[in-house]
Parts: sequence; structure tokens; C-alpha cells
Amino acid sequence: MAKSLVLPVLLLLQFGALAGHARNITFAGREWIVKAGYAGPGPNLWSGSTDSVWVDASGLHLKVRNVGGEWYCAEVYSVAPTGHGMHRFHVDGRVDLLDKNIVLGLFAYATDNEEIDIEFSRWGQSSPPNAGYNVQPYYLPGNSHPFTISLFGYYSTHYFDWQPEQITFKSLHGHYDEPPGQDDPIEQWLYSGGSNPPVSAFLRIHINLWLVGGQAPSDSQDAEIIITDADLPPVRVATIAAAKDLPDEIDVSGIDGIVSASFPDFFYIQSDSRECGIRVEKQSHGISERSRVKVAGTMETSADCERRIRASTISIEGPGEAIPVALQNIALGGADWRRHVWGNRGQQGVTGGFGLNNIGLLTRCWGRLTEVGAGLLWVDDGSRISTDTGRIGVRIETPTSPPPQELHVGDYVAITGVSGLVKLPSGDLVRRVLTRSWADVVVLNGS
Repeated sequence: MAKSLVLPVLLLLQFGALAGHARNITFAGREWIVKAGYAGPGPNLWSGSTDSVWVDASGLHLKVRNVGGEWYCAEVYSVAPTGHGMHRFHVDGRVDLLDKNIVLGLFAYATDNEEIDIEFSRWGQSSPPNAGYNVQPYYLPGNSHPFTISLFGYYSTHYFDWQPEQITFKSLHGHYDEPPGQDDPIEQWLYSGGSNPPVSAFLRIHINLWLVGGQAPSDSQDAEIIITDADLPPVRVATIAAAKDLPDEIDVSGIDGIVSASFPDFFYIQSDSRECGIRVEKQSHGISERSRVKVAGTMETSADCERRIRASTISIEGPGEAIPVALQNIALGGADWRRHVWGNRGQQGVTGGFGLNNIGLLTRCWGRLTEVGAGLLWVDDGSRISTDTGRIGVRIETPTSPPPQELHVGDYVAITGVSGLVKLPSGDLVRRVLTRSWADVVVLNGS
């Protein structure tokens, strides 16, 4: 942060090394780490307690508080790096009336010389300015823009729009994306200097509430600020596997895949290597099979425990051919992959499953029909899988329309379809294969 740079660099590094990782939270389409330990800026004590940092219906709460005579500060920072684009924060709290020893920071940070700041503080002084925009190093001419803020109420909006050639800063009364009138901005600043940081895997979004030089608030009172929402660039991930490794409610973009199956309100994509596939939800999407697409949206998990993307935008990148993976019945579904209960990250496999997780992939299996129903078949290749209240075989979901040829128990068939899960009332997850049409059910020989 701007004023923390007066500390010797070695001291900052020493105290930074003592910072810890308390827990993770989700907020505003991002996953965040809650900072804990003794570290800069300040240096300060940082609390990972849910009494210092928490998320509820009001938003993200950050609190400076006294615990047993010690003052603790609060900070979160994004797990994934950020990139060019809008970084907008809707704030609930009188940032203009913060104690002179308290700082609220909304910023992107990689190093002390690669940082974009919006800060509210009087830096221990009794008089204004009480706010500032900075591009580090702040001490270079033209890299700092201090100002005085005076709010009409508790709500305010502050943003920096980071672009390759410039950074636009703006502060507004109320919660707006842009001011409703020309006279409404509190302050704005256009930076086009030479310290615009490069895109970096280390540049992360930070939000913190802390004490200047580790000094107690001059009024000896706890302080709390709420970030009600934030508009941030989505997490850019290049692969389906990287998207599945993120928790629910994380916004993602740049996910490339070949469309392997298409239905009216959803479709599946998979990687060229056939290592991973995923369901994409979008009503009336108009996407057809044999296409290559790029998807942006929000990660979520279905009631049947399948990870999926709730798409916001889909772009067609060209043609593509999804090739099914041939699997024995027992291998369908597979074991858990990078499963973490928090946030539903990773992908669950079938109960008692083993081997590579293949949920979301186009597969091909085979076997004899053990049961034929409306829109459902059960197929056994000798694995004798028991599912669906004692039925033998893998559950195959088919069109509800009549098949082009009559099917009988005992027929030997080959099935092409997407590997998926069904969650039973018992909580067990069983295998299912979702076919695209009756062309995916091929009778190899009769009974």
C-alpha cells in the first residue's frame, strides 16, 4: 500500500513471511484467501476468525477489532490472479469518517512496484486528504492522486478499470455502475503513465482494513466496513479441468472445448485429449454437435453432483469432432477427482468407483440389455453392477420416443453417450449414460 512503503523493504519481507492462510471464502464470483498471522502492511496482527472476516447476505464484512488487548486487522485476497478489466467495489460504510489510524484498501497487487490502489485513510493525520488513487511506486511523479471524500450516506462505489494503455479510477455516491448524472462522481482520475503493471500470474485482488504502523485506533473503537458486491474480471481458465477445479459460484471465462452432445437447454463439451468433459447450461443456446466453442459463465454443481457451467456467453470457434472413450461398465464414472467438500470443487465419482474420473465425457460401452423401459435401458457387460434398487447393469437414458427397432432383454448392444451421475435417495451416486439420439443405441445381435 502507498504509505506502508515507508517501512524498510527487509522488514516488510520479514513480516510478510509470517502471514498465514486461515481459510477460504467465496464472494462476488471469486474464491478468496483470508489472511492470518503477523505481517505487513503495518505491520499488524491479521485475524482469520469469522468475527473479523465473514460473508452473509449483506456482503463481505471486514472488521478491525480488539481481542484481549491486541488489535487485529482483516484482509482477503483472490486465489486466482486478475487481469485487465473493470474492478468495481460497492461499499457500505463511512469511508470518509474512518479513524485517522485506519486504512481501507481496494487494490491489485503483485509486488511493491506492481500495484494499483484505491485507499481511504488520513495516514495518522488529523486533517485531509482522506483518500487516494495510486499506481506503484506511488512516489514517482504522476503516480499518486490524493483527494478528499465526503459522503452523503453509507453507500459509495469505487473502481479502477485496468487496461493495457491506461487505468481509469472513479468514485461515486451510492451504488451505481456509472454515475446517473455528470455531477455525481466524487472523484475520477485517468492514469496513462509508465508504471502500469504488466499482466502477471502473481497479480491478485486484495481487500483489507488495517492500522497505520500497527497503531491502535485513536478512538479505541472497533471498525467495520462491508463490501456489498464487486464487479471483477472473471477467472480466465484455458481448460475444462481447470474450471472443474474451482468452487461453485466462481465466474470463469476462456474455457475451450468440442461439443460432444447437444440438447435444447444444455450441452456437453470435452477437451481434445478426452481427459475431461463438462455440462454447459444455457437455455435455447443454438449450439450444435461437431462445433468447437469457448464458454464463459459461473461454476455450479447439479443435484446429482455433476459439475457444470451456467453459461453467460458462448462463442463458436470452428468445427470439432468429439471422439468417445470406450469403457467397460465398471470403469464408467470413475473415482473422485480433486474432490474438496468446500465449494464443491473437483468432481465426484460414483460411490465405490475407481480409476480415472470420466464424468462429462462422451463414452462408448456395451453389453446385454437386462431391462427395457420408457426412456431407460439397463446394460450389463458382465460387471454385474447393481443400481437403481437392485437392477443389474448401467442406467442408460434414451429418447422417450419409440426406438426405430424393437429392443428386447438379452439383446447385445453398443451404447454411445455422456458419462454422468444419478444421486439415489440413499445418497449413493450411480452410473448413468445419457444418449443423444436412438442412433447412439446399436443392436449388435439379437437374443
